[in-house]
Formats: sequence, C-alpha cells, structure tokens
Amino acid sequence: MDIITLLYSVGIATGFCTKLRVMHLIGLSEISFLVIVLMAIFREKFASLYQHSNIKNDMFIMFFIPIIIIFVNPLMTLLNYKFLHLCCLYPHYIPGYIMAFLIFLATLLYLNNNKINLRKISIFSAIIFIALNIIVTLCGKNYYMWNIYRFDSFAINPNQVAIYGFFMIFLLWQDINLKKANFINNITLTTIIIFIVYFTKSDAFYLAVFLAFVSCVILFLLTYNKTTFIITIFFFVIAIALSLQHLDFLVELWKKADDGTFNRLYLTVNGIKALSYSPFAGLGSGSFSGIVKPFSGSEVHNTFLDFSVRFGVVFATYIYYIIVKYIVYTIKNRQIYRSGVGIGLLSLSLFHFIGRHFTFWVILAIMYYIFSHNKQLQ
Repeated sequence: MDIITLLYSVGIATGFCTKLRVMHLIGLSEISFLVIVLMAIFREKFASLYQHSNIKNDMFIMFFIPIIIIFVNPLMTLLNYKFLHLCCLYPHYIPGYIMAFLIFLATLLYLNNNKINLRKISIFSAIIFIALNIIVTLCGKNYYMWNIYRFDSFAINPNQVAIYGFFMIFLLWQDINLKKANFINNITLTTIIIFIVYFTKSDAFYLAVFLAFVSCVILFLLTYNKTTFIITIFFFVIAIALSLQHLDFLVELWKKADDGTFNRLYLTVNGIKALSYSPFAGLGSGSFSGIVKPFSGSEVHNTFLDFSVRFGVVFATYIYYIIVKYIVYTIKNRQIYRSGVGIGLLSLSLFHFIGRHFTFWVILAIMYYIFSHNKQLQ
C-alpha cells in the first residue's frame, strides 16, 4: 500500500472519531489530511493544478472560493464579533475551512496526476471504519444520548457515525466497472456498514440509503427498455398522487422522525432569518440558527443553508452546483451506482451540515473530477 492510499484511508475512516481528538480539534484524521496537503504542496507541485484546463477556466475555484474562505470569512467573523458581539461565532473553525479547501485542491491534484487509486482507498476506509466500530462494540460499553439508546462509537454525536457511514458507501460505489468479485465485496461491506449505522437511529441515514437504493432501481428500469420505462413512469405518477393524498401522514412521519417536534423546521426558518442579515458575504465562522430565535448557537442542520450563513448564498450555490452536475452527468452516462449514492448524499446534506467534514471535500473533488474530465476512476 502506497503512502497516499494509507493516508487517505486513515483520514477518511477516522474522521468520525471526535472523542479521540486532542482538545476536541485534532485527531488522526486531521493529522493524515495535513500530511496529504503538505505532500501535495512540496512533492506534487501544488501550483501546477491551476494549469489544468478544467481548473484554470473555472473562475470559482481559481478566485471566488479562495477569496471567500481565506479573506472574506475571517473578515466577517472579526467584524461581527467586534461590532455585533455575536456569541455564536467560532473563530477557531476558520483554519479548518481553509484546510478543507486545500484538501479539495490536493485531491484534485492527485486525481489529475493519477496518484490516487480510489478503489483501494474506498475498500481500506470501509474496513478501518468497520473495525473501529467492532472494537467499540467489543469493549462492552453502553452509549446514550438524549435518553434514547443510540450507538455513537468513538463519536461525540451518533449522527457523525451515520454521516461517515454514508461517506464510506458513497466511495465504495464510485467504481463503475465492477467485476463480480468487487461487486460482492461492495455489497458485503455496504451491508455491514448499514447494519452498524442502523444502531445510531439516524433517520437521515435511513432516508439516504433508501433513496440511493430506490434511485438505482428506478434508473435501471428507466434505461433497460421501453416497456420498463413506461411501467416505471406509471408507478412513479401513482406514487406522487398517493403522497399528495396522504400529506397528513407524511407530516406525522416527519414529526416522529424529529423526536415528536418541528425543531428542524424552526432551525431552518431561523437560519434563513440569520442569513437575511448578510446573504452574499455570509456572517463568518459560527452557528447562527436556533429553535426559538436566530443567533442562538445552533446549526441549521442543512448543508446549503449552513454554508450560506457562513460564506454567502453564491458560495453555497456553487457547492451544490458541483453535486447536482455530478448527479446529472452520471444519470446521462448511465452510471447508475454513482447516481444513486449521489442522490443519497444530496438527501443527507439537507438534514445535516456535512460540509465541515474534511471527507466531504474529498468527495466534492471526486465529483468535480468525474464530470469535468469525463473519465473513469481507478
């Protein structure tokens, strides 16, 4: 195993281990990604990345995102702290977002230079993730949160286990030329991951897995032949009609998933209120929503809105442009597995802020590379 594969595997797989971080900030994942970035800078001629045609013609990656993350976000954090005295600002997150963008660029560089074997990284990451959770289980400890039994493993919050579980699944299904043995390996590892994450009781994870699976089935049927296409469209229309007739049931299902409340709705509304104070530049590094009112120190739990309140709507829109374009590209090219997990990740992002995790930026780089190069990954 080469050093890059090892570092990516460890960095990705241990990202959820927030209980093991020093001062709640630095852990094995953060150290691994730091080494990856340093190696990209000093060994791979980091500046050469901007010579690639797919990068140098993208003004957002060339100029807009670096300016927002490196200059505008710290400035807005300082101004809002100095003049508005907001208690929900967290300046110590600023280096983390700068690091996240450097990881995005480093991953693109390694992909452009064919230095990443994504198949190996996805397999080793999944195995490490599974092994860590088995170790916790064998310790025989009980983990509780909010007085409801939820498996949280080495994470402070069980939702972190769920998020990284789906990250593992996403990476596993990026290989579109699966041989029978690799397909069986993927099914086996995915099943084990789903079984582990099931005990986190994350409804967002359940929904993401469900949508990924259903999307794969629907896309397969739509592209198989004309008969299956017509039948699929017919049942899809019926499903929409039935959903509209049972909106009350769906609302109650939503409320049950949110612990019998509409807290996520309140977080969304108050997040939008906070965003209205600075929609284009953002408010800086912090958590600006709340259940009762904005600026109460809570995240919106929606990646688009959480990015928006920190960096502005244009920044968030571009991030989602990458995700949506990846999904559209893979659907057009009949890359069904990729499309399915892409749709699942999009769903997951609407219920959690996954953008502060370094692995998200690795995935974002992979998405960008796939549709901008029109290539298959190793």
